[in-house]
Amino acid sequence: LVYLMDPVRGGKSLLTELQPGGRSPQDFGTQQGGPVYGEVLGLYLACLQSRADREGVRELEQLCTCLKMWVQRYIDTEGSGLWMTPFVVYLCTMARRTAIQLDQAKRSEATSDAYLKKLVEIHREFFQKLNKERTKRAGHVWICSELLRAYFKLGQISQCSFLLTAMSQSLNKDGFNPTDLPKAISVTFFFYWGKHCVFTHNLRDADEKLTWAFNNCPSKSKFNRRKILLYLVPCKLRLFVFFPPGG
Repeated sequence: LVYLMDPVRGGKSLLTELQPGGRSPQDFGTQQGGPVYGEVLGLYLACLQSRADREGVRELEQLCTCLKMWVQRYIDTEGSGLWMTPFVVYLCTMARRTAIQLDQAKRSEATSDAYLKKLVEIHREFFQKLNKERTKRAGHVWICSELLRAYFKLGQISQCSFLLTAMSQSLNKDGFNPTDLPKAISVTFFFYWGKHCVFTHNLRDADEKLTWAFNNCPSKSKFNRRKILLYLVPCKLRLFVFFPPGG
């Protein structure tokens, strides 16, 4: 199941199964995923087929349904369910990119950003549910990051304060060590948290969050490191903190 839902390893083989004359997404999903994960896998296959057919609206609808099902199964799973978080991240990313593409195609209309706003509502529901789950911290932090990203995209920066306040209260209940989370999740979260601190002129907290994000961002991720530095360098200059020579 993990192999089939891996976007890099399993994607091409899944599309092969969906060629004309092959099995339906639902049948293949049930066979491979069983009674618990079969429906989600079938929907994921349908998403891939819609993407191949360039049916963006249908793809987004299927992605949202698939994401809702997967997050609910993630919540219902005993323990941390950490093995399920990469697919949560991937589905969120697919849904976000599809929503933005659809919104860009309708930019001249009065309903611009309608698809992204719809996705925000879904993420808000996830956030409320995961806020009650102490063992699902990785998924909770990622959904928070998705909401922060969307609020910046929509220009709704004021919404970030309420979200981060709720998140901080939740994290402080049992203590929070970002190194306990996958770096893809913790670095993203600290970047958007630090970025929000910049917008609220809280430079010392911004410096702390962005420095952590930069130090823990893989050196190969040059694009992401540049994004962090766009906010981190001005913070350090304002605080009269300078990078060491050659640093």
